[in-house]
Formats: sequence, C-alpha cells, structure tokens
Amino acid sequence: MPESNSISYPDSQEYISEAEALAEKILSSGFECLHCGSCCKTEAGDSGLVMAGPDEIRAIASRYGYSWEDIAEPYPEVITGRRGETFTIGWVLRRQHGRCRFSLPGTCEIYETRPWICMTYPFMLDGDRLVVFPCPGIGSPIAPDDARTLAENLIRRRISENKESEKVKQCINRCAIPCGYFSVVDTDGLKTRDGFCYRSV
Repeated sequence: MPESNSISYPDSQEYISEAEALAEKILSSGFECLHCGSCCKTEAGDSGLVMAGPDEIRAIASRYGYSWEDIAEPYPEVITGRRGETFTIGWVLRRQHGRCRFSLPGTCEIYETRPWICMTYPFMLDGDRLVVFPCPGIGSPIAPDDARTLAENLIRRRISENKESEKVKQCINRCAIPCGYFSVVDTDGLKTRDGFCYRSV
C-alpha cells in the first residue's frame, strides 16, 4: 500500500465517535461494489478522473513495475500565474479511451494499491459532512464491519488529503514556479510532465 494509505487511525474518542457515526450513515445509505466500472469512466468535466498523490503513484510503480508516465498524467486544469507561468496541481491516473487505463472488465489491474479515492468511492468527506455520489451500488445491503472499515478509511483519506494540501501550499509559497515551460506542483515539489522532480519543497 502507498504510505498515504498506511496512515494510522487516530486513537482518540473524537475520531472513534466520528467513525461510528459515519458507519451508521453508510449503513443507512447501503452500498455494494457491483464491479460495473462506471466510476472509472471519464464523462462530463472532471467526472471519472482518479486523483493520485506521489506516494500512491510510487506504490503502484513498485508493485506493478510501471513508470511514472505509464501510471499518471498531470491534472488537466492549467493555471496561469501572474508572471505567465503555467502549472497544474497534482496528478490523475492515466486514461485510455475515456476511462482509467487500469480498469478491466469487472475488475481493476491495480486493485491492491488503488488510491484513496477508489477505496472510498462513492463516499467522500467534505469537512465533517458525508457526501454520496451517484453509483449503481448505492442502496445495496452492507455489513456493519464493512461500513466501519469504509468509515475509518474515509477519515484516513481526509487526514492524508489535508496533509497533502498543506504541503502543496508550502511548495507554491516557497518554490518560484518558472516561466517558459509547464510544471506540476505536488507534495514533493515542482515536477515535469513525466514526474521528474526538479525543485523539492
């Protein structure tokens, strides 16, 4: 598993209570993955884009022997800075024919090291609020233990994403993004399109 997916679950009553409350909401919603692959498709806008952090990309590369370019591409939104510099923030899993390149009929090639967003779909935490995205598996029965695991993973994902967000802000504030060529900003620093880090945080 990538380092970000190995974050220990906070052993405090606050987080334990939150996990219990989230698990109850997930039980009420119901969910079973039908392995239909609908969440792997790219539709309107950024629908179906699978965000992945550097640790997650490295874990996939280590497990399956792919290069960075095989796995990921820059997030498609291009930002133009005040000096004319162009960059984007973060990475998405590479797409082929309108879907994640690792999506296979009824399964996922990188299932054991899939990113947080895949592990917790169709749920997401917006602060403390549970967001449920459209999915054919919603409404299906879910076992209490599975709901609890999903709830804990949602909290781990939020912790990971908050840490990543802070690191990216530090990079933007500390690293002068050069003009003249496209950069990707992530938790490691500034990178080229192929994942080479030319300026660390």
